[in-house]
Amino acid sequence: MNFQKKLKYWYLKYTPDSFIKFFRKNKPKSVDFLLHKINSYFFDENSGHGEYRKILEVVKILNPKQKIFVDIGASDGLNSSCTYPFAKSKEWDGLSIEYDEKKFNKMKFLYKNFQNTKVLNSKITPTNVSKIFTDNKIPKNFTFLNIDIDSYDLEVINSILESGYSPDIISMEINEKIPPPIYFSVIFDENHSWEGDHFYGCSISAANSIVSSYDYGIYELIYNNILFLNKTKFKDIDFHDEFSAYESGYLDKPDRRKLFSYNEDVECLQKMNSNEAVIFLNKYFKKYEGRYKINVVKD
Repeated sequence: MNFQKKLKYWYLKYTPDSFIKFFRKNKPKSVDFLLHKINSYFFDENSGHGEYRKILEVVKILNPKQKIFVDIGASDGLNSSCTYPFAKSKEWDGLSIEYDEKKFNKMKFLYKNFQNTKVLNSKITPTNVSKIFTDNKIPKNFTFLNIDIDSYDLEVINSILESGYSPDIISMEINEKIPPPIYFSVIFDENHSWEGDHFYGCSISAANSIVSSYDYGIYELIYNNILFLNKTKFKDIDFHDEFSAYESGYLDKPDRRKLFSYNEDVECLQKMNSNEAVIFLNKYFKKYEGRYKINVVKD
C-alpha cells in the first residue's frame, strides 16, 4: 500500500462519518484544489490499468524528435490520466481539453506552471475539432492523441483523421462490453451527454473499422482503452486483429469482472452469437432508438 492509500485508509478509519460528509459538502474550492495538487505528487504510473506505461513503452520504440500530445476529455488532468506525466514534462508540448467546467478548473490549477501544455475548456465535436486543432497550432503529424468523451468519440476521431491529421499513436476508450464483430457507435448529436449508463462511445469493431482505414493497426487493448499505431511509423510491429485484441485485452483478463462489475447486466452478450447480441442491444437501448449505428461487421 503506497503512502497516498495509507493516508486515505487512516483518514476514513478514524475520522467521524459526520465530519467527512460535512467536509465533502462544504470544503472551500481552494482546499479542493490543494488536495488535487497534493494527490499529483503520488501519481500512479499504472493509472488507467497501466495505459500510461504502455504508451510510454511505444513512445520509446518510436523515439520521436518532437513530442506533442493532444488529450480530448482530459478530465481533471490527473485521475486515470495517461497524459499527466507528459503535460508536466519539459520534453513534451501538449493540449489538454476538457468540457466539464469543474474538472477543467482543477486541471487548470494543477497545470498552471506547466510551461509547454495548453489547457482548453471546450466541447469537442466532429464539426469543430479540426478548427480547434488549427487554432492551437497542432501539426498534422504529432505524437500522441488520447480521446475519452463518453459519447460520439468515433465520429470525432474520424473527423480528425479525415482532416489530414496523422498522430503516431492513438488511444481511445471503447465500449468494452460490446464484443466483435458488432459495430456499435453513438451518432453525433450536439445535445447528447452521457447519462452514466451503458450508452456511450463505440465498440472495438467500430473503432477498428474506421481507424484502420487510415492505415492504423491495433497494438493492444488495455481493458477499455485501445491503442492504435500508425503503420507508416511502426513498420516492425506485429498488430492484432480485433478478436485477438479483445480476448487478450479484456475478455480473458482474470480481474475484469471485478473491475467492471457494473457490466454484469450485459455480461450475457459474451455468450450470444452476433445476431442475438444485436437484437439484445436494440432492446436494451430502446430509449436511444435512432441515436446509434449497429450492425455486424463482415469480413
